[in-house]
Amino acid sequence: MSLISKEELIKLAYSIRPRENEYKTILTNLDEYNKLTTNNNENKYLQLKKLNESIDVFMNKYKTSSRNRALSNLKKDILKEVILIKNSNTSPVEKNLHFVWIGGEVSDIALEYIKQWADINAEYNIKLWYDSEAFLVNTLKKAIVESSTTEALQLLEEEIQNPQFDNMKFYKKRMEFIYDRQKRFINYYKSQINKPTVPTIDDIIKSHLVSEYNRDETVLESYRTNSLRKINSNHGIDIRANSLFTEQELLNIYSQELLNRGNLAAASDIVRLLALKNFGGVYLDVDMLPGIHSDLFKTISRPSSIGLDRWEMIKLEAIMKYKKYINNYTSENFDKLDQQLKDNFKLIIESKSEKSEIFSKLENLNVSDLEIKIAFALGSVINQALISKQGSYLTNLVIEQVKNRYQFLNQHLNPAIESDNNFTDTTKIFHDSLFNSATAENSMFLTKIAPYLQVGFMPEARSTISLSGPGAYASAYYDFINLQENTIEKTLKASDLIEFKFPENNLSQLTEQEINSLWSFDQASAKYQFEKYVRDYTGGSLSEDNGVDFNKNTALDKNYLLNNKIPSNNVEEAGSKNYVHYIIQLQGDDISYEATCNLFSKNPKNSIIIQRNMNESAKSYFLSDDGESILELNKYRIPERLKNKEKVKVTFIGHGKDEFNTSEFARLSVDSLSNEISSFLDTIKLDISPKNVEVNLLGCNMFSYDFNVEETYPGKLLLSIMDKITSTLPDVNKNSITIGANQYEVRINSEGRKELLAHSGKWINKEEAIMSDLSSKEYIFFDSIDNKLKAKSKNIPGLASISEDIKTLLLDASVSPDTKFILNNLKLNIESSIGDYIYYEKLEPVKNIIHNSIDDLIDEFNLLENVSDELYELKKLNNLDEKYLISFEDISKNNSTYSVRFINKSNGESVYVETEKEIFSKYSEHITKEISTIKNSIITDVNGNLLDNIQLDHTSQVNTLNAAFFIQSLIDYSSNKDVLNDLSTSVKVQLYAQLFSTGLNTIYDSIQLVNLISNAVNDTINVLPTITEGIPIVSTILDGINLGAAIKELLDEHDPLLKKELEAKVGVLAINMSLSIAATVASIVGIGAEVYYFLITYSWYICRNTFIS
Repeated sequence: MSLISKEELIKLAYSIRPRENEYKTILTNLDEYNKLTTNNNENKYLQLKKLNESIDVFMNKYKTSSRNRALSNLKKDILKEVILIKNSNTSPVEKNLHFVWIGGEVSDIALEYIKQWADINAEYNIKLWYDSEAFLVNTLKKAIVESSTTEALQLLEEEIQNPQFDNMKFYKKRMEFIYDRQKRFINYYKSQINKPTVPTIDDIIKSHLVSEYNRDETVLESYRTNSLRKINSNHGIDIRANSLFTEQELLNIYSQELLNRGNLAAASDIVRLLALKNFGGVYLDVDMLPGIHSDLFKTISRPSSIGLDRWEMIKLEAIMKYKKYINNYTSENFDKLDQQLKDNFKLIIESKSEKSEIFSKLENLNVSDLEIKIAFALGSVINQALISKQGSYLTNLVIEQVKNRYQFLNQHLNPAIESDNNFTDTTKIFHDSLFNSATAENSMFLTKIAPYLQVGFMPEARSTISLSGPGAYASAYYDFINLQENTIEKTLKASDLIEFKFPENNLSQLTEQEINSLWSFDQASAKYQFEKYVRDYTGGSLSEDNGVDFNKNTALDKNYLLNNKIPSNNVEEAGSKNYVHYIIQLQGDDISYEATCNLFSKNPKNSIIIQRNMNESAKSYFLSDDGESILELNKYRIPERLKNKEKVKVTFIGHGKDEFNTSEFARLSVDSLSNEISSFLDTIKLDISPKNVEVNLLGCNMFSYDFNVEETYPGKLLLSIMDKITSTLPDVNKNSITIGANQYEVRINSEGRKELLAHSGKWINKEEAIMSDLSSKEYIFFDSIDNKLKAKSKNIPGLASISEDIKTLLLDASVSPDTKFILNNLKLNIESSIGDYIYYEKLEPVKNIIHNSIDDLIDEFNLLENVSDELYELKKLNNLDEKYLISFEDISKNNSTYSVRFINKSNGESVYVETEKEIFSKYSEHITKEISTIKNSIITDVNGNLLDNIQLDHTSQVNTLNAAFFIQSLIDYSSNKDVLNDLSTSVKVQLYAQLFSTGLNTIYDSIQLVNLISNAVNDTINVLPTITEGIPIVSTILDGINLGAAIKELLDEHDPLLKKELEAKVGVLAINMSLSIAATVASIVGIGAEVYYFLITYSWYICRNTFIS
C-alpha cells in the first residue's frame, strides 16, 4: 500500500518549482508516508492524517491554485488508503467478553443471557462490570420519581380526571418536582463527601432514602449486600477495584450521569468504552444472544407472509421452546406457525445435543488495532455490541467524542444549574446559553441535547443517543474515515459505515428481552403511563407504598361492612364453598382496609376478616348464620359452620414493591411473615383439619418469572412454612400447599373482585384479563417428583383441544399441570365411525366475543368463575388429576346428590363421582337455555341479513354470542360421523387443527373479514357498532361455530336463505385452510361456486399476508 510519489505529484501539480511553503510541507509529508516501513497501523494512519491536514491547509489558503485538482485527487486516494490500512494486518481480538450492570441487583434473566455466551465460548473471560458503591442508585431514582408523581397528581387532582386533560401538563409539573428532589440529593451528597471519612455512594443514598423517603435502613442494606454477593458469584468485576477510570474527566461524566441525573444507560455507555480501551475484547448488552448457525435451519423455507425480523424471532423462540436454555422464554410467534413448520423446527433442534451446534462460537475475531466494530439496527449503528482491540485508535476516538460533547454540554448547563433556580428557570438559562452558540454545523446537535435534564422523565427526551450513544460512534467513524477530529453532527453513508459492522452471524439481536426493553420514552408510552398513574391514584392499587398513611389503622366498621359492602356485591352464591377464607389485613392504610372489606364481600359466608395491623386488639370478624350481623371471635378463630371445611385459604393484603424486590411484602420480611403464619397455624389447628392450604399474597408485583422461583418472595416463604404447615396440620402434605402471588398491579374493586392493570393502562377484571391473555395469579408449589419449587399460572384461557387420536400427530399436545386451566372447560365427545373420541380440554369461551358492552358479560363470568372454583374443588376432593375432563351433558340427580361423569382423556375411561353441589347441573341447564335464546334470535331476526344489529343490540341475554355458538356445536351435535366418515386421517388432522388453531385470531381487521364474507355470499352483513369502535380482542362474526356441525347442518338444510347463512359459517371457519382442504369441504357439502371461490381466494390471501407481526 502506498500513495503516488512526491515526484509524481509534482508532475501532476504542474512541473514548476515548488514555491509555497505549504506545498513543500505536503511533499515532505507524502514522502515520509511512502517511506514508512512500520507495520504499526496507527503510525501509518497518523502520517496519513498529517498529510491530509497539510493538503487542507494549502487548499484553504490557495483556493484558486492550479495544484488543487491534483491535490483533490490525492485526498480521495488518501481516504481509500485509510480503508486499506484498517483492513490490513488484522489479528484476533483479546478473548474477553464484557457486560455491564450498574445501579441495582443484576436480574436472573440477564444472568441467563450471559450464560448462553459463556457456555459456547469457554476460551473467553467473562467480565460483568459493576459499581460496588452504587447498588442503590436505581432505588433512589424510583423514590424520586414516585414521590414526584404523587405530588403532581395531588396538585392536579381535579384536572387529571377530565378526559380532555393534556398529560404533558402533568409531566411538566412532575419534572419540576423531580428536578427539585435531584437537587436536594446532590446537595446532601456534596455535604457528605467533604467529611474526613468519605462514605460510599450507597451509604449516602441509604441515609438519604431513610431521612427523605422513610425507607427501612435494614431492608436497604440487605438489598445492597445481596446484590453484591450475587454479582460477585457471577463473573462480577468491580470498576472501582480495577482502576477502570484513570481520567478524572471521564469519572466526572460517569458520576454526573449516575448520581445527578440517574441515567444508568449513559453511565453504562462510559463503562463499556473504558472496558474495551483497557482490556480489549467484545462488549455485549445483557439482552443479546449468540448468533444462530447460518445453516441450522437451511432446510426450512421462510413463508412469504413472515418478514425477516419476525423469522429471526421465531428461530430463537423455537430454540428456547425445545431446549429450555432460558426459562419462560416467549413462544408467541412460533406458536402461530402451521403444524408442519413446527414439526420441522422441532426435528432439527432436538437432533442437536450441544449448544455449540445451535449457536455460533465467537472463536477468533480478527480486527485491526485501529477500529471498533459495532452492531447495526435499522440501517444505522447501535452500541449494544462492540468489538475492539485494547487501546484501539477508534475506541479512543469515540471516547474523545464523548468528552468533547459533554464539555460542550456542561459549559452551558453548569452555569444554569449553579444559578440555583427551579427547573423552569434553570432550563431557560441553559437553553438561552446553548442556542446563543448555534452555528450551521451544530444546530441539530444542540436541538438533540437541549432536553438533557428531562431524559428518562419526559417523552421524546433522547439526548443520551447524541452524547454517549450511537451519535458519538457515528461521528467518530466519520472522523476516522475523513481524518478529522471531534466532528459534531456529520455521519458516513450506510455503505461506508458497513466497514465497521459487528459480524451479524455472531449476534442475535431480536431477542425477547431486547424487543421488550423499549427504553425510549415516546408520546404513546407517556400516555399509557399517565393513565396508569391516574388509575393507581384514583382507584387505589396495592402497589408501591409512597404517600400512603400506614398508621391510620381504621378499626373495622361492622355496619359499613354489612350495609355498604355486602349488598353492593349482590352475588348469589352458587353452592357453598368448601373452604374457609381467612382475609388478613397487614397494613393500616385506607387502600388495604377497602381491599379487605371488598374481598370479604365476595363470599361473606365463607370469609373471616382479621386486622393484623391492629396488633393485640385484632379479632376475627365473620357474617352471622342468618346474614343479619357481623360477629367477632378471638383472633384467627372461626364459627362452627366453617370448621368442617377441607381447605384453608388465607389471603394477606398489603402493598407490594417492584419486581426486583424479593425480600419484602407489606414491609414484612420473609421471616416476619413466616412467624405470623406459624402463630396463625397454632390457632387454627384448634378449629379445623384441612387437606389443602392456599396462601395468597395480595399485593402488586409480588412475583416475576425473571427470577428463579425459590429466589422470589413467595418462593422463599413457601420454603420457610412448608414444614410448619405439614407438622401442624397432619392431613396436609407438601403437594397440597400453594402460594398465590401477582405479577401485575392489582386492586380489589367494590364488588370484591380482583382487577389487574393491563398493558393499556386500564384496570380490567378477570374476564377482561382472560381476553387480554394476562394471568390473574401465579401459583408457587412444591413438586415432589422433581423435588423443587415450581410456578404456574392460574388462567382460565387455553386452546381448544382436538381428538385424542389426532393429538399424537400434533406438536403441542401436552396439558398444563395447572388443573385451574380446565376449570371452565366444556367437553365434547364426538364419536367417529372408527370409535375415536374428540375431547375439548380447554375451551376458551371468551376469546372472540361480539358484545355491546363488556359490562354485559359480568354475570356470565361470575357464574363461570364459580363453576370453575367448584370444579377444581370437586376434582381435588376425588383425587382426579388433569387427565380427567368433566362431561357436562352427563350429569344426573340421585335423590339429594348429583352424579357427575369425568372422562380420562388418555384412555376414555369414565369415572362417576357424587356431589351435593347443584351448580354443575344448573350450569348445564343455563348454557342450554342460553343457546336456545341466541339460536332463536339469530334465526328469527335474520330477515335477509346474516345478523341484525338492532335486534342483537337489544337482546340482553346475548352476552357471549361466539361462545354460545361454539357451545351449541358441543351440545346439539354429538356426532360428526355422518360427515367425517369418508375423510382420511390426514384430512381430519388438518380439519380439526385448522378449526382450533389461532389462525382467525391473527386477523385484527374484523371489518375487512366481514366484507369479504359479505361479497362471497352476495349478502349484506350488518356490523355491530362495537366492532367498528374497536374491541380490544379479535372479533369476527361466526368463527366460533364447530365446522363439522355446520357442515352437517348445511347438508340437512334446504331453505335457501338459511343455507346461505350456513355457507357463510363454513366459509368463516375454513378461511385458514389449505386449498386442498377447502376443495374437500366444498366437495362434501356442495357449497355454491361463490363460496368456494371465497375459500380459495381467501386461503391464497392468508398465505400471502401476515396479520400479526
